[in-house]
Amino acid sequence: MLARVLIPAESSSWGPCRYLGYGGSPGRALAVAKVVLQRLPKAALLEVHCPAREASALQRLASEEPQLRLPPQGRGSTFLHSLVTSAQEESQLPLRGVLLDLRGLVLPTWSVAWLRKATQQELAKLFQQHGEQEDDLLWARFAQVLEVQKQARGLQANSDVAGLFRSAAELLKDPAGPAPDGALNALRAALRKEQAVVQDGLRVVLHHLEVGARCVLLSDRRDFCVGIRRFLRENEDVDEDLVADWRPHKVASLFPLSQNAEQPWCVAEVTHSAVDPMSAAANLAAKEVFVIEKRLLGPRKLLTASWVPI
Repeated sequence: MLARVLIPAESSSWGPCRYLGYGGSPGRALAVAKVVLQRLPKAALLEVHCPAREASALQRLASEEPQLRLPPQGRGSTFLHSLVTSAQEESQLPLRGVLLDLRGLVLPTWSVAWLRKATQQELAKLFQQHGEQEDDLLWARFAQVLEVQKQARGLQANSDVAGLFRSAAELLKDPAGPAPDGALNALRAALRKEQAVVQDGLRVVLHHLEVGARCVLLSDRRDFCVGIRRFLRENEDVDEDLVADWRPHKVASLFPLSQNAEQPWCVAEVTHSAVDPMSAAANLAAKEVFVIEKRLLGPRKLLTASWVPI
């Protein structure tokens, strides 16, 4: 199902091209590779990226599949660094599709060092801003217990963080939560600056994607989904019939792309679903699956005098 959405039937007649894939963990990256390879055109190459240093199963698959490429391991400024860098390489084959599985991201290696130094106030603010549970008082109480517990427990590695969060949740004894996994997700999202990284990376990828090609994103976090929807709204085409009688400032507010004379492309959401199309290859269900198609703006749909705010 997912491969058919990413790679349409007519792709078999295309010339040499490439696809990019990303998995937030070795297991996710392996699942991405297997899904795309099922339908990959003979003249195409697939390059799969993963932030983990060790992905032995993916490496074995690459040794067996001549169409599968793995980028050289290196330290980047963000977890999407290698994929974004590859998308920007103009000397490469045309980019015909991208599959981003944003589930299963892991804590950065320096998380435990940050956690040891963080104050109770810093922890509370982090959870309140990045936690999916909208309860500032609950997060403040969790941060208070966490501060006491981290002083009593020796934090040596990232593997100790999960135990610390479980211990704090047990001591808090609040039926409302928060769940330790939710706290871990909030910590990871904040330290990796995931929202900004994903939106910035998505813009670069779409800029280099061929017109008519698609980018598919899978996410298990509500804040990611909210951010992706915001990105879609900011880059969608104007429905001229809909806005025919609107005031200019309303058009500019709801269709920001109408004020951008430099970007010649727009995006359209082909479909999205709460059903995980990769469930056979991965256990954790995605909250949302976004299928984004890059399209070309018509000349009359770029910035026009009638839409300039007054």
